[in-house]
Amino acid sequence: YYGLHVHEAALAKGVKVQNPLGEDVTLDERLLEHWAKEGKDAEDVNRRLSALPLIEEVVKNPAEIWQNENGSRTYLASVVDPYKPKGKKYTVAFTQTADNTVLETYFINERITENKRTGERLWPAR
Repeated sequence: YYGLHVHEAALAKGVKVQNPLGEDVTLDERLLEHWAKEGKDAEDVNRRLSALPLIEEVVKNPAEIWQNENGSRTYLASVVDPYKPKGKKYTVAFTQTADNTVLETYFINERITENKRTGERLWPAR
């Protein structure tokens, strides 16, 4: 649990991560507020908090960034799960709303990945 409190404290302070477009993306207590408003239980919040370092990594080094019509952004990256046999690879999609209040993280398969590729591709530039 110690590690989760570190992530919670980091969110309270605000974690600033730079994406490849040179923009600062801030992960902060608005996430915690959103999860509370959505009625996420402690276990779910802890699971989300434990994904924070992964989210930071995906924002810093995404394979793709998509800007959706509503102003939200979706970051796509493939990551290796060190806890799975043979380090199973999976795709992470991470969507952030334009006002930075809602983040969604998806661990997805190829079929769903296509659904996340909507709007304008910002990264890599075409």
